[in-house]
Amino acid sequence: MLKRGARRTVVDLGADAGQVVKVLHGGALRDFFRARGEARATHALRLRGVRTPALFHLERAFGGRSLRFERVEGARSLRDALGAGAKRALVPPLVALLTELHRARAAHPDLHPGNVLFDRAGDAWVIDVRGTGLSANESAWRGSVAGLCGSLRERHPGFVAAAARALAEALPGLDLSALAREARVARARATRRRVRVWLRSSGETDVEADGTVRVRPGVADAPPGWETRHVDSGPAAWGTLVRAHLHGLQAAIPRATGRSWVECAVPPGAREVERPPSAGLARALAWRGLGVRGPLLEDEGCRTWLGPRSTLHGTDGGPV
Repeated sequence: MLKRGARRTVVDLGADAGQVVKVLHGGALRDFFRARGEARATHALRLRGVRTPALFHLERAFGGRSLRFERVEGARSLRDALGAGAKRALVPPLVALLTELHRARAAHPDLHPGNVLFDRAGDAWVIDVRGTGLSANESAWRGSVAGLCGSLRERHPGFVAAAARALAEALPGLDLSALAREARVARARATRRRVRVWLRSSGETDVEADGTVRVRPGVADAPPGWETRHVDSGPAAWGTLVRAHLHGLQAAIPRATGRSWVECAVPPGAREVERPPSAGLARALAWRGLGVRGPLLEDEGCRTWLGPRSTLHGTDGGPV
């Protein structure tokens, strides 16, 4: 099984079958329109020369709608490929894929690192194409690419910069300053959506019978020696800790939350202080267009961390 969610399950049938099956189980009417939308977008993109897996069959199966796609041999997502290193080699095929989408006037609605695959030969593919705009103008295509850049810019800034330069060379006239602005906005929006996901059962969290939301093991584990703190606080504190984790910021690690409390892991000996962020945290916040209010945590080395009573905001003073 490649992926399992509330509304879909993706199963790899193996190299011999050469197929991947996506089963939709979100309700009969919803599944019908989702399956039809993905089938139409897949067909249209392939006709326009965009590398996306071929759809072999659409059927009723396993209690829902089932789509059988071509298997991408040796597939690994952009997220996994970046984690394995050799980032420079990923730039040309990624730029080639984005250029194909531009030429096809296609704007993918959810272009993130999990929806870009690299095959064994190193070519890039795009998946989950339902909802792709097929008469997109330059702004809509750039907004789609900005979503991808926004999801990568905090953890892989060098890769994003190299890909943006290569894309500008492939597409003269591309407004890189607009792309950079839109990437930051897209990241903020995506993070807000992800915070809401962390309040229900998902790939990251489980909801217990009493309403407690608990982070799954392996999702946000604390380093050895960190202490567990139980803090009386409201939902805003959980939102801050989850946002900080998603942004890759120096912060207490969220573990669980209830209606009026938060459990998190903090560095050894950390205490609350009213002071400006230390240099490393200040730079990280500025790069993300963020500021912080409220008390921070200070560890034994006098470094500051975002804590459960800290509040993130946009640098224009607005919420994030």
